[in-house]
Amino acid sequence: MEESKLIRNHNKWVQLCHYPILLWYRKNKGAYHVFGHMHDDSFTKEFHIIKKEKNLFNACVEINNFEPCTIEELINNNDRFYKRH
Repeated sequence: MEESKLIRNHNKWVQLCHYPILLWYRKNKGAYHVFGHMHDDSFTKEFHIIKKEKNLFNACVEINNFEPCTIEELINNNDRFYKRH
């Protein structure tokens, strides 16, 4: 199993990793980073750093209604979650 994977979704680069990282491939060009390790834990110092990052999305089941989702749904689910916290 790979620790990290770089994919293309339409014309957008997406860095997939189990853990959140703050520097990912083509971040400065608008690429996305999708991670899952933190779940919906909003009580950590890392949460407040991640919350401020653009194009960094949590793919945990709690934020995404325990269902698979598209990248567009993932973005919307993250927006709703971070507005509540």
